[in-house]
Amino acid sequence: MNKILVTGARGNVGKVLVARLIEKGYEVRSLVRGVSGDLMNYESLLKACEDVDIVVHLAGLIEGGKRELMKVNVEGTKNLVRACEEKDVGKIIFISSLDIKFKSNYGVSKLMAEAVVRNSGMNYSILRPSVIYGENFKKGLGSLLNILRKSLIFPIFGNGNNLYQPLYVGDLVFLIENIISEDSFENKGYFIGGGSEISLVKLIDLICLKIDKKVVKFKVPFSGVLSRFSNGPLESFFINKVCSNEGIEKDFNFYPLSIEEGIDLIIR
Repeated sequence: MNKILVTGARGNVGKVLVARLIEKGYEVRSLVRGVSGDLMNYESLLKACEDVDIVVHLAGLIEGGKRELMKVNVEGTKNLVRACEEKDVGKIIFISSLDIKFKSNYGVSKLMAEAVVRNSGMNYSILRPSVIYGENFKKGLGSLLNILRKSLIFPIFGNGNNLYQPLYVGDLVFLIENIISEDSFENKGYFIGGGSEISLVKLIDLICLKIDKKVVKFKVPFSGVLSRFSNGPLESFFINKVCSNEGIEKDFNFYPLSIEEGIDLIIR
């Protein structure tokens, strides 16, 4: 079995992935910031990459200023790739983001990190997931679920018709596992969304139905002060974060759960 290094092993996806790979019999090494290594500490990366066959690069910064995002997501990836090359790691699976389609600082940093991987000379697969949800996730869909459980009203910025394509963490982990088991990497990038698209308004209605809760929704017009945040914290309320799964369907026969199916897995 291959020896696999997982960066960001203590993150939401990392925990699920590491558990799954161990269950399947892989020898897994975890890179955990402050414990076993750091993307900004090249010597720790050299040690982590010793005798490793495949790296799954999950670690990265989602929020923060432009400089910090570039430092961790781009320079950190450069350090990791350099360590992989020095230690003859042949394959890397890089978890990028659907956000490369947009001009946010985070999206740009992930796009630049992709270029580092593509230009490395290593065999690679790049995965660009949409918003990921799962059991015990604190942010994203988990945060929305928690708010709706506690609130009687919910503000919707804009018209609430912007679309999302939530991806269940188990589906992403299943895909990563399938790529690991392949004899060769195709050096391709794939966008990955859940099996269905849903608007914010309908997502709220779906969650409320599942938790048997009535919440009054009220819309906040996109004007005035709010317009200044259109490329910042409120950006995701006004754009469609969806993609085609055609590539992964064709190459991996992979069909992820719809949000209507997956929501039951996280509501207890």
